[in-house]
Amino acid sequence: MKALSIFLIAIFSISVLYSQNRQNIKEQIDKIIVLDKGIDFSQRNDILIGVIVKDSTFIYHFGDKEMLTDSSIFEIGGISKIFMATLIQKLANDNKLNLSDTVDIENQYNLKPTILSLLSHQSGLPRIPDNLGMYEKDINNPYANYSTKVLKEYLLHFKPDENISVDKKGFYPYTYSHLDYSILKLFLEKNFMSEYNNLLTDYVLQPLRFLDTSLKLPPEKKSLFVHGHSPFGKIMPKNNFNTFDGAIGLKSSMRDLLLLTRYNIGLEGDDFLEKYEILQKPIVATKITKNAYMGLGWHIIKKKRYFNVAAHVGVTKGHSCIIAFVKETQTGVVILSSSSKKYNNLAFLILRMLNFNWKKK
Repeated sequence: MKALSIFLIAIFSISVLYSQNRQNIKEQIDKIIVLDKGIDFSQRNDILIGVIVKDSTFIYHFGDKEMLTDSSIFEIGGISKIFMATLIQKLANDNKLNLSDTVDIENQYNLKPTILSLLSHQSGLPRIPDNLGMYEKDINNPYANYSTKVLKEYLLHFKPDENISVDKKGFYPYTYSHLDYSILKLFLEKNFMSEYNNLLTDYVLQPLRFLDTSLKLPPEKKSLFVHGHSPFGKIMPKNNFNTFDGAIGLKSSMRDLLLLTRYNIGLEGDDFLEKYEILQKPIVATKITKNAYMGLGWHIIKKKRYFNVAAHVGVTKGHSCIIAFVKETQTGVVILSSSSKKYNNLAFLILRMLNFNWKKK
């Protein structure tokens, strides 16, 4: 009943929402936070909420423990994969690679993934290596000692599950995998003879004006990094993602993630959507829910009577974030948190409110 009440209020007030009034949208978010989610920011760490409604962009800070701005820098975890997918599509657009190319890995069982199967999490590899714990020295920094050498040794001996059937293309069923994107990082570095961070900077970050996104923060940005916390408020160390940094290791800001969202809903870049819309195309059912699909980087939620929702989540030991948007209505929500507490449901409730309770006008 709480959610229903909120959305009745939201729909009643929708005329003022599209007047681009910052305070009116803030009031609607307040109602969702208090009435539906019951979030008390005196008991948890701060968050930033970014909202896009067509040409207008608003940023709201909830909580009073930290000074957070649009240039505050967070670990973005799995959203790093969106930047890698964008880089790979850029290279494909420039005819420097094909998504159907085989990615050669040394594997004694002849596992031969393609760029496409890795991007869409259909390689047959698990989420993380089952021997990760053997190299873990700090539970709060689990990837720090898992080197590229160790990863290659793991891949050499990895045996695909013989009980799982592949499709006609040789693709396995969807399994969300940090390994897939870590392999793509190694592939890119080998074939383009450059460090991944340099490739990402040269082909994506600089041309598209992402000012705060990087694997390694330059000295002038280090003071902007927000210390992460556990869901219970314990300060967490900065993560060293080592060979997994291409999959989950980027750091970014609200400013850059809103810009990423604006590109993907057609508000930035004259021909960006034309060249990169394939990243939002549903490719394989994830079976997480009956309407959930995987694109090339983005997860896609199909709506029966509404437009698709594209989203991705990122969680580290000290931060969490989510991006969700509807391309056709040019609406989007970004949430960044200085703790690993997830705010996925909150993001979707806000996006739903911005989209008239999923009703077309």
